Amino acid sequence: MVTAAVGAKDNVAVARPSASNLRVTDLPVGPYKGSGVHTGAGCTRTGDDTANCNASGITLIRVSTGDQIDRVANTTAVQSSLNGGPANDTLQGGSNNDTLTGAGGADAMKGMNGSDQLLARDNTDDRNINCDGGTHPGTADKAVLDSPPQDSPVSGCEKQARPSPYVALGDSLSNGYVSASSPSTRGFVGRLYEEYQALLHADQLFDEAQNGASTTSLRNNGQLAAALADINAPSDTKAVTIEIGGAEAFLGGPCPGHWDEPGVCPVRANLAYIFGKLKTALAGDPGTERFTTMAYYNPNSGLGGTQEASVDTSLLGSNHQIGCSNSGQNVGLNDLIFQEAGKLGIPVTNPYPAFKQHGQAYMSQTDSLHIHPNDTGYAAIAQLFRNPSRPCG
Repeated sequence: MVTAAVGAKDNVAVARPSASNLRVTDLPVGPYKGSGVHTGAGCTRTGDDTANCNASGITLIRVSTGDQIDRVANTTAVQSSLNGGPANDTLQGGSNNDTLTGAGGADAMKGMNGSDQLLARDNTDDRNINCDGGTHPGTADKAVLDSPPQDSPVSGCEKQARPSPYVALGDSLSNGYVSASSPSTRGFVGRLYEEYQALLHADQLFDEAQNGASTTSLRNNGQLAAALADINAPSDTKAVTIEIGGAEAFLGGPCPGHWDEPGVCPVRANLAYIFGKLKTALAGDPGTERFTTMAYYNPNSGLGGTQEASVDTSLLGSNHQIGCSNSGQNVGLNDLIFQEAGKLGIPVTNPYPAFKQHGQAYMSQTDSLHIHPNDTGYAAIAQLFRNPSRPCG
């Protein structure tokens, strides 16, 4: 092990003057002032700024810079992992398959020979990203980058990957609660993420949903702000899903029977605000996105009697039909969702008919609230997100 002085602007070079010797120097050049080096087992110091180390058995060179501007260069054929710090660093690989990692600052990275990985995703626009630069360019170089226009241009990298998240908002349904056997993967959001990875090349899931969330809490208590931050981050958002309003429909409150009365029920105003904010954020995001919302199923489907009919009325209004022009008592929660989504052209996933058809076969029998699906129901919801309904408008 070789370490440099704390707080120095280092100029670390690793060379192999002979088969048995790896040499580490930290010499002053230009803005890099260098520093004295300290040696551990297997290395001896020559002068203040040079160390010679036994090369026997060494298969990886690992260098981590400090908080000043630093330069690190590996000129050997030994594989290396070179890690920048928060300042503007310069990292150069050797002739093997190297990994260069930026960590803040406007870095310059050059992979040289071999098939290298340049990990430049650090929310900072780097000065130069070149996966090659040597005499024998690699054939499988990869750069992991911030969202454009940051980290541009990029050269010599056969594969370029920029962050591509799927952002989910909602209540406990988006969290796969309560009885999905593995909520993170078998709830509908987890299932959609698997699909979006393959179809949309999403590579991150930000599930901001909160159990028990209402339209008001989603709007005001941090969930919407977190989702907007996800979308506005240096990334290319691939998909956004949102389902919200179930708390107002199923957990009590003033809205059932008064959905179209803004002085009593805030859901319409909240949906308009939430949808509008998400739509505006996505308009400023690079690329295209799949943005879908969801209407609600009747958790009492198949039970019959007043318990099923009363929820039908809460979801569909007194006429028990979704209508783009419904108003007054003919408006239920699902009417509001379709109408407000339609104003912005947002497709709506509608699981209501499927749950009506399959009844309690889609519902958890262990849910004390009796409002959450089982694994089969969550799978059905995920399937319906693939073919959402056209919104009103």
